[in-house]
Amino acid sequence: MITIYRKISLAMVGEYKQYLQRISPGFLYNGLVIVYRGYKQIIKPFRIFIFLLKHKKVEAKHKKALEYVRSKEKIKAAFFINHDSDWKYEGVYRIMEHDERFEPVIIICPYLTYGEEQMLEVMKNGFNVFSEKGYNVIKTLRDDGTWLDVKNEVQPDLIFFANPYLHTRAEYYITNFPDTLTFYVPYAFVITDRPSLRYQLELHYLVYKIFRESDYHSKEARKYSLNRGSNSVVSGYPGLDFVFKDNGRNNAGDQDKSICNDPWKIKDRQVKRIIWAPHHSIETDKSRFNFSNFLEYHQFFLDLADKYKDDIMLSFKPHPLLKPKLKNLPGWGEERTENYYKAWATRPNCQLNEGMYYDLFLSSDAMIHDSVSFLVEYLCTKKPSLYMVIDDYVLSGFSTLGNKIVDAHYHSRTKEDVESFIKDVVISGEDTMKQRREALIKTHLQPPNNNSASRNIMNEIYRITGK
Repeated sequence: MITIYRKISLAMVGEYKQYLQRISPGFLYNGLVIVYRGYKQIIKPFRIFIFLLKHKKVEAKHKKALEYVRSKEKIKAAFFINHDSDWKYEGVYRIMEHDERFEPVIIICPYLTYGEEQMLEVMKNGFNVFSEKGYNVIKTLRDDGTWLDVKNEVQPDLIFFANPYLHTRAEYYITNFPDTLTFYVPYAFVITDRPSLRYQLELHYLVYKIFRESDYHSKEARKYSLNRGSNSVVSGYPGLDFVFKDNGRNNAGDQDKSICNDPWKIKDRQVKRIIWAPHHSIETDKSRFNFSNFLEYHQFFLDLADKYKDDIMLSFKPHPLLKPKLKNLPGWGEERTENYYKAWATRPNCQLNEGMYYDLFLSSDAMIHDSVSFLVEYLCTKKPSLYMVIDDYVLSGFSTLGNKIVDAHYHSRTKEDVESFIKDVVISGEDTMKQRREALIKTHLQPPNNNSASRNIMNEIYRITGK
């Protein structure tokens, strides 16, 4: 509840700021800004002091929970997930699944931001996806309309969160589990310059351990977090295990086998397989973090599929938030949105891919996108990728490491650039960026200790629990 009030307060502050800027003379507004900044500096030591007091209480609860977990013979680990596409715990779950000391379970939590209809659809899809893959999975919403009491009915010893935001019911957020050992893996390999969202949210301070993507991210946590990143563990990013390792399967005792199943309609490998993955940020205001080119390019990609029907197969891999946003967008709405998605699912050399995407990536030839997380995840496949730049302004929104990763991609600013990438790089194979990608992967993106990130995470879990 406190977090909700804080979000409302921040929104109100933003509105008041814009209002004052409109009605006040420039000198008066600038003076108020200076006073406000001075006030923030004055109260900063008090805020830090209050945080340290709260942090001591959190540490004491974690210590007590740790003693309890170490006394148990079998440990129940719950993985809280809203969108199945946020799932980065494949390797961790599978290792636990093969270890008799652990009992893993996936808890499908409601995603409330876009209304009840979208919530029900996302929960249903997530439950079906995990069930089909053989996971032990539970929906929090029962068939009789009541909600699962995880704390008392499941009684998890460890909880792994897949998202740091309060987009779900309060009983499934970290604040409801102060007496449980909690963990977090970022849902994306962080390369944007947004420290307030990446290192300063409530979950970042309350969680027992955060498994960081790299040394770079651990240093950023020490720089920006009030707890100086004291709960950070550098594991590598498990979302990349599908490239670097076999998701912990070999380490878990399975036979060595490929995880790649072919999800493409056209099986002829002479036809090039290209993924188009548009971001959800279709908002029209100019922002460093509104990356999406979708509104301008949605018909263009269907036209490309027709134009190069003998040479390419296109997969439409939208961000899961794009669909609900389009349904609420004037000029689109539910019918147009559903018809557009249906067009991708039914055209002969097009396909719609939602949800998990590892097999799609591994069996593809190239990607075109304006996503953020895919800048890293697809790059690590070593395949060519085109990053669509809607405006050079967005390039100012990346971190130091992010800039290096963006620079290892082909870029487009026009439709002609996109078509040239398809013709020259994908169809003709003139991939001039290959060596730069491979060097970046080796120096910055591979997990430490010559292990998969999932194995590094489990080694830390073993150390913590004494198993």
